[in-house]
Amino acid sequence: MVTISPRINLPHLASRHLIGLFATSQAMVAVMLHATWIFLLLAGLLMADAGEGSQSATGSLGNMLMRALEWIGAVERDGRNTHGDLGTVMRALVTLSPVIYLGQLLIDHLRRGRPPWSMARKTLLSMAVATCGYTASFALLPDDARAGLWVMGVVAVLLIGLATLWALLVRKGCDAFLRRLSLATD
Repeated sequence: MVTISPRINLPHLASRHLIGLFATSQAMVAVMLHATWIFLLLAGLLMADAGEGSQSATGSLGNMLMRALEWIGAVERDGRNTHGDLGTVMRALVTLSPVIYLGQLLIDHLRRGRPPWSMARKTLLSMAVATCGYTASFALLPDDARAGLWVMGVVAVLLIGLATLWALLVRKGCDAFLRRLSLATD
């Protein structure tokens, strides 16, 4: 009986995934900037609920979002109080980086055979999501809390576009490097 065993080049496989994880980590700046509108949305949801006196649908949504942020480590609970800072957000990003990478592998697998989206299309999509997020966040905030925040929102959306484009360029460079590495080892 003849058995065929697949030849797996473990160093090549490990380097491919380490380089892919590095490329994914470059998207963390864009993710962190997206986290800004998520925290503003959370603040708007919880402020709207506090003003109504009883638990509302916005308050329930705010509490669910708060629990999700606690679960990934973006905020910490200290008794009845919660807080989030750059350290907690960075820990959450480190936690999410492999998840985002695995999600990207899944999307690539599901989209195989289809033409990839252009960098411009992906960047514009990221900016559109941020624009919708900031718009919804600002709509929920009280008038005195959102005064002047629209300028910050516009700057953040532009920064998200740049950060997304940077991450896509790094991804493209890493993919090219991996193709060359694959050709060199074959």
